[in-house]
Amino acid sequence: MPRRLDTPAEKGLMVVCWSRHKLKNFFFFLIQSEYGDLYKVTLSHKEGVVSEIQCSYFDSIPVAISICVLKTGFLFAASEFGNHALYQFASLGDVTPALVTSSHPNRENAVVAFKPRTLKNLTPFDELSSLAPITDMKVMDCFSTQTQVLQADGSGMQQTVTTGMSVGCQIYALSGRGPRSALRILRHGLTLGEAGASELPGQPNALFTIKPFGASYAPVAEGEVESDRYIVVSFVDQTLTLLVTSDNIHEVTDSGFAKEQPTLFAMRMQDKSAIQ
Repeated sequence: MPRRLDTPAEKGLMVVCWSRHKLKNFFFFLIQSEYGDLYKVTLSHKEGVVSEIQCSYFDSIPVAISICVLKTGFLFAASEFGNHALYQFASLGDVTPALVTSSHPNRENAVVAFKPRTLKNLTPFDELSSLAPITDMKVMDCFSTQTQVLQADGSGMQQTVTTGMSVGCQIYALSGRGPRSALRILRHGLTLGEAGASELPGQPNALFTIKPFGASYAPVAEGEVESDRYIVVSFVDQTLTLLVTSDNIHEVTDSGFAKEQPTLFAMRMQDKSAIQ
C-alpha cells in the first residue's frame, strides 16, 4: 500500500474499515487506514482469475469506524471521533501517481510514498452531528436569569427573595479529539418543571429507583406506564428511602429496605419482590 512520506518504513499500516462498490462493468474497494487515508483497490481479472491488484491513494478524511459507498454517488463515513460525514464523489481517482501494483518487480517490498492533500476526489456534502466520544460532561444552569436578593420585612428580619426565571439545566459536553474536538451545549426544548424536592443529609454515593413491589404492587391498566414508587439513596454508612407520590417526595421507614448500612444495589425482581 502507498505510505505517507513521514511514515517509517518499518512501521506497519493498519486498515480500519472498507467498502465495496460494484458497477455494471467493474468494481472497486475503498479501504481506510488508521491515519484516515483512503485507498482505492481494483482487481484485474479474466475468466475468474485475478491477474493484478492495484492500490492507489484516493483521499484523506477523518478516521471512521465504517464507510459505505452508495449507488447514488455518495460516500458515508461514520466517524470514530466527531460528526459523521457524507461526501459526494467528484471523480473515481483513475489518474494518480501514488499507485502500488502486484506486477511491480519488488511486489510487496515496493515503497510508494505520498503526501496527504486536501480533498480532490470527494466533496463534502453534509454532516450528521455526533457527540462521540464524550470525554467530560457537566450539568449546570448557566443561562438562568434568577438572582437572589435580601429584603427586610417590617420586623427588621431579612429574607432571601428569588427573582427572574430559570430556563432549566444544560448539559456541557467535551467531545471529539484533536482539531475535531468541541464543546457542545445541550438544552431542553422545554423548561423543566420541578415535581418535588427533598433535602438530603449528605452527599449520596448511589441512587436507585424502584417500582412498586410486594404489598404495594398493583397491576396498571392497559396503555398506562408504571411509575417508580421508591427512591433508594445510599450514603457512606446508611441508606435513605424516599416514597414518591403524586403530591410530593418524603422519607419512609417501613419500606422494607435496610437503612443502617450503605446499599450497593437495589432493584425489583420479576416476581415483584425487591432485593437490596
